[in-house]
Amino acid sequence: MRLPKGFVAKGAEKKLEELLDDYSNRSLFRIAGGYDRFNETGKLYNQAVKISKGIIYDQFNLEEFCKILYKLTNDCWAGNYVSALVNKIIKPEDTFNLEFPGDLVLDGLGTALKQGKVYILGDAGYSLGYHMYGGELCLRGNAAYLVGHNMLGGKIVVDGDAGDQAGFTMQGGEIIINGNAGKETGYDMDDGLITIHGDVVQAGWKLNGGKIMVHGKIKNICGDHDLEGEIYEKGVKVWPL
Repeated sequence: MRLPKGFVAKGAEKKLEELLDDYSNRSLFRIAGGYDRFNETGKLYNQAVKISKGIIYDQFNLEEFCKILYKLTNDCWAGNYVSALVNKIIKPEDTFNLEFPGDLVLDGLGTALKQGKVYILGDAGYSLGYHMYGGELCLRGNAAYLVGHNMLGGKIVVDGDAGDQAGFTMQGGEIIINGNAGKETGYDMDDGLITIHGDVVQAGWKLNGGKIMVHGKIKNICGDHDLEGEIYEKGVKVWPL
């Protein structure tokens, strides 16, 4: 299939035609072309938002694009582009299911989410739910470090484990980790709730506010007497005493 002129950045038409030859949906081609432009302009979320404004697509197109994204890239920064595409069209009543075959693990999924419910079927890289305002983000796998980085509201659920610094600079909302969490959980957290059903390597470093609830064991508590915030282990308050 031949791509219409102007769909993608110069020189990318042949590559996309080969990779997406089985797809006749013009919106899917436009999304793929937008990703090529995203690659050329710094791979930042704000740039992805600008690019998405010029693309007409729906939920089906977006979910199909996620399934073939591994054919175009193995770059973790593609998560910023996917997040911008989601935020443009998702409504409060919507539920999106994003699947990334080919062992593709993306950073920044759920960035700036404001509404709706998004399922990510697999693992995620760092900064899952970065600067999230609302809605619900559900990860059916493990997450790298910085889950809920600078989160303002909404809810993040991680079915597996989370890496270091979950809730980093968190200002509101709720994080639920059904597995274990790493070091510096709640680092520089101002408000919100983090619930961990497994064990935690370290909790409470520079905990300014909010609450950390751990149903398993906490290996190391690093609360500061000059700061606020609460830490609970198996229902018992362990910081401040």
